[in-house]
Amino acid sequence: MCAILVVSIDGQEYPFTLAAPFTAQNERRLDRKEFAMVEFVTYKRWRLKPGKREADLVDLVRREIVPHYAKLAAGVRLGLHRITDTSSYLALQHWQSRAAWEAATSSDFYQSWLGEYEPILAQWDQLVEFEDEWEAEVILG
Repeated sequence: MCAILVVSIDGQEYPFTLAAPFTAQNERRLDRKEFAMVEFVTYKRWRLKPGKREADLVDLVRREIVPHYAKLAAGVRLGLHRITDTSSYLALQHWQSRAAWEAATSSDFYQSWLGEYEPILAQWDQLVEFEDEWEAEVILG
């Protein structure tokens, strides 16, 4: 069973659904202002190379990258965000948990999946250059 958490900010109430079951353990976490993770997200920031087109990047993600990730794990969601007033983009991977991400990326299947992904990565690298990366555990989403 999940619970609804209502947060009041400046007199306005905002309801959030807690994805983790509302157990006595989670209730104690709430008392200590610690929340169960809703999902695990990886972020990578990339810059479009000079002369390359955003349309080509979006097409590659839709046509090649999203379907290939679907082979790796059913629960992973990908996102691509344009950073306002820049030539940079955030590539996001949304996982059900850090454990799900670790299981997928450390499996025997991952090595063969990655080998098949190399030509797609080569296309990606023709369009963008790496800037930064980080991970986050979503606690309210």
